[in-house]
Amino acid sequence: MFRAPQVVVSFVLLVAAAAAAPVIGVRSVTNGVSLADAPATVPRGGILAIHGEGLASEYVGADTAPLPTSLGDPPVSVLINGAAAPLFFVSPNQINAQVPWETPAGRAEVVVSIGDETSGASLVQVATVNLTLIRHDGTGAPIAEGLAPPEDPPAEPTGSAGIGLGGPGEPPSATGEVLEANTAISPGSMLRVFAAGTGETTPALVTGSAAAPDTTYELVAPQRAFLGGLPVDSLFVKPSTDLVGVYEMTFSVPEMAGPTEVLRWVAGNQGTSGTMGPVNEPTARYMAAPAGVTFADRIHLSSLNPYFVSLSGALDDDQGCYTGTHLLDFRRESATPLTDCVLPSWPNAPNPNNQYRPFEAPANSSVLAALIAPPAAPAAGLSDQLLLVDTAAGTHETVAIEGGADRLQTGLGTSSTLRLERPGGTSGAVVVDLSGAPIDEAPSVADLPVPLVVDDLRFFVAQNVNLPGGYRLRFLEPEFVGEGAGPQAVLFDTAGSVVTKVPFPEGWAPLQPPRRLNPNGDPVGGLSLAPATPGFAGETTAYVGVRKADRSGDGVVAFELTLPPPAAPDAPPDSPEATATLTATAIEFPPGVYAANCITGVRWLRIPANRSLAIVGTDIELYEFAEPREGQICTGDRVVVFNTESREVSEISPGEDVRLDVWLKGTVNSYAYFGDGAREVPFRASTRIHVVDITTGTYQEIAFPEDEAGNPVGIPYNNQQTQHIASESKLVALATVGNTRVNNAGFLLQPFPGDAGLLVVDLAQATVTHLPLPDGFARVEPGSFQLVQQGRRGFGMMPVINRAFANVRRTGAPPGTGIVTWDVATQAATVIALPEEAYATVRPLGGPGAGQRPFVWDVKEDARTIAFGVYNQGRDLIGVAVVGP
Repeated sequence: MFRAPQVVVSFVLLVAAAAAAPVIGVRSVTNGVSLADAPATVPRGGILAIHGEGLASEYVGADTAPLPTSLGDPPVSVLINGAAAPLFFVSPNQINAQVPWETPAGRAEVVVSIGDETSGASLVQVATVNLTLIRHDGTGAPIAEGLAPPEDPPAEPTGSAGIGLGGPGEPPSATGEVLEANTAISPGSMLRVFAAGTGETTPALVTGSAAAPDTTYELVAPQRAFLGGLPVDSLFVKPSTDLVGVYEMTFSVPEMAGPTEVLRWVAGNQGTSGTMGPVNEPTARYMAAPAGVTFADRIHLSSLNPYFVSLSGALDDDQGCYTGTHLLDFRRESATPLTDCVLPSWPNAPNPNNQYRPFEAPANSSVLAALIAPPAAPAAGLSDQLLLVDTAAGTHETVAIEGGADRLQTGLGTSSTLRLERPGGTSGAVVVDLSGAPIDEAPSVADLPVPLVVDDLRFFVAQNVNLPGGYRLRFLEPEFVGEGAGPQAVLFDTAGSVVTKVPFPEGWAPLQPPRRLNPNGDPVGGLSLAPATPGFAGETTAYVGVRKADRSGDGVVAFELTLPPPAAPDAPPDSPEATATLTATAIEFPPGVYAANCITGVRWLRIPANRSLAIVGTDIELYEFAEPREGQICTGDRVVVFNTESREVSEISPGEDVRLDVWLKGTVNSYAYFGDGAREVPFRASTRIHVVDITTGTYQEIAFPEDEAGNPVGIPYNNQQTQHIASESKLVALATVGNTRVNNAGFLLQPFPGDAGLLVVDLAQATVTHLPLPDGFARVEPGSFQLVQQGRRGFGMMPVINRAFANVRRTGAPPGTGIVTWDVATQAATVIALPEEAYATVRPLGGPGAGQRPFVWDVKEDARTIAFGVYNQGRDLIGVAVVGP
């Protein structure tokens, strides 16, 4: 019988209940296996944990099969969408229950009852597949059994010995041979691991019951598994006959696997990872640069294989492709040159300054893919060949692209596929598998004309929004706005044709800050447009920030798309075709409340947990662009929250003296955080952050510590220097103790980011950990804007092994660079040792193309791997390194 480990979760009580009534909060329901921070996602047939107060009179565990739907005295039950859920155990502060297989996917209400008393409802997202490895408590290591391979292997591996995974306060235990969390794995050994959430079976499993011992089950979602990116051998997956809601996978370790590897179990397109073997202080594996190679432009890892990288040379200006590409196989200690010139993944990108990477790495796979530049462009497109690199096998091949392609993308979401955009002005794509074989057609969506002019409408007044079904909304106004002529929402279909035009509600216009001006007074950057966003999953609505014509307050306009019903099968051929319709509804903020949108980068904070939009608000009309270099600071005193479901507007006011900065802000789960707006000097770092829980309306302030010298540590006012860990509601940010700087032109500049290492902020627990730089290092190199946009910052964190990492500049002149990692629990820093002649771990600034691409490195969280170039003091590439698990 399965019982999840106890975890202490802080939550806010939403309902003042009678003493005998069970109390749960908005974050009370979590996945009972991953225990990730809410909002929770739990699969059908999966295990959820409910935390609260007064949930039962005492601990009572189920001792019958199938699991009961009521336990204890007075009886305790859990209702999910009104249906009674099977119970593993109940206790005063925690209940573990199974999500009935009959529960439809989507949002579900969870209610606890004890006797005649009932709690309020908490929401959970129910998924079809939501794979989670069952791990040793407090580690990233999956619980595994070592199996002795029989002399004559049976067609199906035998059943597992029973594993009890703990009730409140109980550690994992088993009657079988359970490996310690740090046991080294060895090639050819047989292992069994456990997970929840692999999906439906044929025949279907029965709610509340484990698998029947005498029945053969097939899983609907295809099952795959990799160790260090190597496909495992003798893979067999089945539902457990002992444990409700649990699946077991038996496999043998591949011949080339090392003693420590990352296990990746994939069900359909959804995967989960754990580290098998001893996790020691990280070290690097090095390979010398191939003969004649002293420069590289790009380096790429596959999604899963930590010991295979592609190394691309310079982008040839004449051919428009990457020359001198090599494939480096660290396990086989081989370097293979490619004779083909590899195109950027989007050769004809509208912005030529954005150099797209040559290789794409499909999710949950060991494949790297690229477009090959032909000797002469084929008539149908820019490329007619697709390069596929199998990093596990150490092989590569090219396959023909029928009809040609002019862009390569990975499959949507976590799909292990590739998309090849067809040439010719459409964004329709053919979806291919990892052998290059076509498997699906993505809908063709015609590009909109450039410039976009609809009747007399020609000027953009809000950000673009794309809606489900290929519909697109553009917000335009005429050159001269007057009576009867104003901004309108224009709806386009997949063919690029205008479906309808809808004016903004009377008395409202898009909220438009002016464009940012440079010191000469000329506009720079993109257009400053009103904030606009699509709705959340399942919605066909767009939301636009607006201001009243009399300038008395702000609000939101909801543009709701209504799609036509499908034609009836027996409808006459000449029946008129139904069309989509668009309606506009204005929702006003409280009187006299404005959005503090005084910067050009206006954006909503999206809160999926309760489908809300949040933005900094103020009672002062702020319209002019705030330029920090000129001493201007833009702040607000409240958070305005717009619930897209109820369409209600509420305010959260942290306090009379609290100012929320609109430059440094973000969301992790349903926590919105803001820099401290009570700063006197622009660009000075924020030594505290303000955290607002959008689901409960509560506020807390987190002050940062001082460094060893007594200097206050802060976060620069720049969202490019923060990263989020959603599973733990944490923020990782560059830390600084520096002062603002002045450049040669006399403009203020922010302090050097990362000169005090990193800060790891737990938004839920309101705690902060400072990870200072080790001796001999000056600051973290955050990476260029382009790399930040690609998610390839020079710092970050790998949550499963609880270790942060950064590319750090050394002290001295001229400065070199090195890789530092920190164990977050102990704050101990490890400096990755470099070869004796190594001087830098990324291409030194000032090298070829350095302005656009200063980093030659890649990070893959699923593989727990960092890859980087190694340079001598003469700025020549001398090797490539990987820091694997």
